[in-house]
Amino acid sequence: EDMTDEERLALVMELEEDNTVELDEGTVRKMILNLDKKHAKNQELRIKHTEQPERFMDSEIELHVEIGKCLTIATQPQMYPVLVECGGVTLVISLLTHPNSDIVLGVVDLLHELTDTDIISEAMDAGQVLVEALVKNQIMSILLQVLESLDEKNE
Repeated sequence: EDMTDEERLALVMELEEDNTVELDEGTVRKMILNLDKKHAKNQELRIKHTEQPERFMDSEIELHVEIGKCLTIATQPQMYPVLVECGGVTLVISLLTHPNSDIVLGVVDLLHELTDTDIISEAMDAGQVLVEALVKNQIMSILLQVLESLDEKNE
């Protein structure tokens, strides 16, 4: 089940190709379900192989790719209510506490794109739904903890 370097590269490059998907409610729900599955698989492998990072590295790459795929949602803010409704905001925020800083930075990038001021102001109601869900899920305090944690890792 281990990937070769070429397979890893192909998986990461898949990210770029998938950012042009036309979104509908079903696609957003599927994206969040896939993200949740990749996260669960990664958690399971991390617990099972704590001392052997090479055994869960492929699942981390898959999780990172799945986070990248979710960037498409930021291009269609009318889907933000679906993102909130299907638990996407809660899931994305939970990924901010992932032990791999690449995953965390991918999530920060996703949140940055989702909350772009032009996008939020353009899609007022949908943007407000997203912002309210982020606030309800304590995004500010969690982001502060993440920044402190990343800062400690860099010292």
